[in-house]
Amino acid sequence: MRRKARFFSHNSGMQAIAILVFLGVAAQPFAAMARFVPKEGMGRAGRRIGLATRTPACSVMPDSKALTVLVPQDNNGLTSQPFPTFSWFMPRHSFHEIEFRLSVETEEQQLQTVYTTLLDNQGQNQYLSFTLPESGEVAPLAEGKNYNWKIILVCDPEDPSGNMFAEGWVQYQAAPSHLTRQLATAPPEAQADLFLSYGYWYDGVQRLLPGANSPSKRQTQWQELMTHEAVKLDHLLSTPQSSMKNCESRL
Repeated sequence: MRRKARFFSHNSGMQAIAILVFLGVAAQPFAAMARFVPKEGMGRAGRRIGLATRTPACSVMPDSKALTVLVPQDNNGLTSQPFPTFSWFMPRHSFHEIEFRLSVETEEQQLQTVYTTLLDNQGQNQYLSFTLPESGEVAPLAEGKNYNWKIILVCDPEDPSGNMFAEGWVQYQAAPSHLTRQLATAPPEAQADLFLSYGYWYDGVQRLLPGANSPSKRQTQWQELMTHEAVKLDHLLSTPQSSMKNCESRL
């Protein structure tokens, strides 16, 4: 009996160790780190950084960084929301209007515009964001379809040749149940990392906006995300994400 008791005690100890190891691994996603894991096969051609225009009438100021939409290096990312939030860096510029344009990729791999609006043109040399309105102006994103979104700096509405633009892609996929369960018990500072670890780029970025969690943790997560090998937006690090401003439609 004593031998059996010793064996049972040893076996219980090993089970306890295994449980602790499992719990340690399971708890890792709650660490406040921006561990982005992009979905394979979603990459799209695009211009996430705006190029200089040839017209002297409108330009980006020489001391400013370029117009840049916040998307991964492969230009595409997931969202768990049918009305997502889009973010970009707006340079100092002399353009007259800012246009937001959303297009769906058809079965023929053509772009069909589904929504366009002009945004307020006040924020410069800072991050800006725009949330797709739920007021009926535009239909929710269809699950599984690829959408192209553009930020267009308009110089002359009658002559698009002088415009500057940057673009990204987005695909809506409802969050899987296991991610939803993890989010329900995760502290706020860990939710961005959870989304990013499942490839949900837009949800992760949105949760790193001001007010999402403590500034110090948010800043660390932001730096890790911008320097990630699948992101490489290091040139934006000198602009604090605390400068983020939400844009409103002018139409």
